Amino acid sequence: MAEAPGGRRKVVTNRHVAKLVARRARDGSGVFLRSPIGARYSANLDLREEVDSAPGNAFTLPVVTILYMADDTEADVALLEIEVREGLAPDPVPLAPRRGRDGELVGTIGYPAFDDRNDLSQMRQYFNDLYDVKRFAPGLIMTGGEGTVLSHDCTTLGGNSGSCLVSLEQQAVVGLHFSGEFGIQNAAVSSETLKDLLSSSRPTIGGLALAEPAEERADGVHSANDMSNRSGYQPNFLGDGTEVPWPEFGEEIAADVAQPSDATEERKYELRYTHFGVLYSKHRRSPRVTAVNIDGENSRRIKRGDDQWFFDLRIDRDLQLGQGAYRDPEIDRGHMVRREDPN
Repeated sequence: MAEAPGGRRKVVTNRHVAKLVARRARDGSGVFLRSPIGARYSANLDLREEVDSAPGNAFTLPVVTILYMADDTEADVALLEIEVREGLAPDPVPLAPRRGRDGELVGTIGYPAFDDRNDLSQMRQYFNDLYDVKRFAPGLIMTGGEGTVLSHDCTTLGGNSGSCLVSLEQQAVVGLHFSGEFGIQNAAVSSETLKDLLSSSRPTIGGLALAEPAEERADGVHSANDMSNRSGYQPNFLGDGTEVPWPEFGEEIAADVAQPSDATEERKYELRYTHFGVLYSKHRRSPRVTAVNIDGENSRRIKRGDDQWFFDLRIDRDLQLGQGAYRDPEIDRGHMVRREDPN
């Protein structure tokens, strides 16, 4: 935990923990997901989730921002910001001035949870069937070494993800626990990596600096000639005399649907693409209807490259939304048709 301006504190946890309620945006920040019923997820930090702790003693602080979620190829960390208030403002936890050394006495402070993948009799011996409350577990650093990760032998379970690894010698945090094999060894992100993260530097793997996120490519344009070989949606695609036509609509909707420059008498309004078509709303500046032909038996997996988005100049460019409309990371820049369906 570290100081932050405006009555807030920065808190470090694991990426795989944050991913339970959030997704990573292109700029590395985190955006809260929506639940199946549409409500947006949230997160709170309770510093008094302890054995025999009464409900009234809760020390709950809301997570207001997910500042950073590491990519899956990076150190397993996420940086959160919590809001503090009078009487509920925990002091920052210091990071150790030096890296933990082999054999250094340490301990994890976290919330071990019952895990049926482990030896049940050993878990009962160590935890006395008491789980999901704050515990201290002593141990030693097994391998300090260099780089992002160090190993330790504190007794941990699945719920310990995000536990701080505290050096009793330095009386400070030397790592952030993120994984382990029960009774064998555990792994923690080193305090040096956490310092880099808190100082806004990019975390490292094996001492090599990771690349900054690539800048998003500028929107391109496709002319009518670029799209001249697109056949669009085929209503009789299913065969056997079965036809699924475009919906019919009256004059009011027709006045709102953009008419492409390559329109035909049979297809007055359809923006024709490969295996799918779009009826585009001028007022909404987005599709009103899309239709796609899907042939599962002949599906092709096409490797995704460096995405670039395009304006389709068969309709007025001013009717279309570019990158500027999607700067808010909570807005998904989605597809008119699911990407893999027409492949």
